[in-house]
Amino acid sequence: MAQAERAEQAAGNTPMSGRSERPEWMRRAVAAGNELHYLKQDLRRHNLINGVAAAGLLLALVGVAALGFVLPAWLWVPVGAVGLGCTLLGVFVLIVHECSHGMFWLSADRAKSRQLNHQIGALVGNLTFTAYREHWEKGHTTHHLQPCVVGVDPQDADPKDGARFWREVAMHLIPGWSVVANPSRRYGFAAERILPSTLLWGGLAAAGAFAIGPAAPLVVLYGFNFVSVLNLFKKSQEHAAGLAQVEEPLMRSRTYFYPGQALFSPFNIHYHWEHHANFSVPWYLLPRYHAMVQALTPPELRDDVRTVGLLAVLRQSNGLRRPPAPAVAGPALSVVGAAAPPA
Repeated sequence: MAQAERAEQAAGNTPMSGRSERPEWMRRAVAAGNELHYLKQDLRRHNLINGVAAAGLLLALVGVAALGFVLPAWLWVPVGAVGLGCTLLGVFVLIVHECSHGMFWLSADRAKSRQLNHQIGALVGNLTFTAYREHWEKGHTTHHLQPCVVGVDPQDADPKDGARFWREVAMHLIPGWSVVANPSRRYGFAAERILPSTLLWGGLAAAGAFAIGPAAPLVVLYGFNFVSVLNLFKKSQEHAAGLAQVEEPLMRSRTYFYPGQALFSPFNIHYHWEHHANFSVPWYLLPRYHAMVQALTPPELRDDVRTVGLLAVLRQSNGLRRPPAPAVAGPALSVVGAAAPPA
């Protein structure tokens, strides 16, 4: 079966939504997302939303470069790197991620939609050092079907928190560390992504150094480092602090809210419980889906599916947030897939 077809089925017609042992509220929450399925959206409106958003990201990249002409180098490097990193995360979330679910750009012809999303995702991946087909078309679908399963999930089998999280963040102070941290390295050298990406970003760094000054390459290097840090933070919020070890797959994810989420978790990627519950809901409808889920979730369980506030978010990254109670998520696991031995 084609990868995009698997992805289309995984959010409404898979064991993720059909597990009979799940409580009624959870099954209803998963099913509620089908009302917002991307196939039920107006194609022109959907494509306009995503096209305008993508154009905004391009303008943001131009803005990062323009700052170099007005800011002193010592200020442009950190500000530009943060701006570039946030913009790159937006590119991954809006384009690469949505393409992997077959819903960035839609056509009335389903086969054409699948082809367009593959082509767009692969193109952007080849320009951002990303193995789109292996890590996203295949790997991200696996992540949804078997989240955080060691040896199976290529994206989030080991979400970091606590000291391990902060050590990895600190390593990104080294220029170019994102090359080491890039998850696409596991798929080996691929000229079709390494050469175009190097030519694009190396060329932009060289042009910036010529037009603006020698700080430009540092903005590029630390921009990629910062998007890597944002990805670490994202993973720690979504699946760390014990979440990866619970039995119920859907309860291995959390939604999270904090100041600055629109900038550092763009395009509603922080609505992560909802996204795992039904990943055929487009990014711009996730807030509505969240409201539907909250109405269906028993009040005493809402903190098990979301993290609210800066302090709670920091506790999550530090590994101090408790995982869902066994009554909700099933027994704790020492290794995902095997029940922990009795004390």
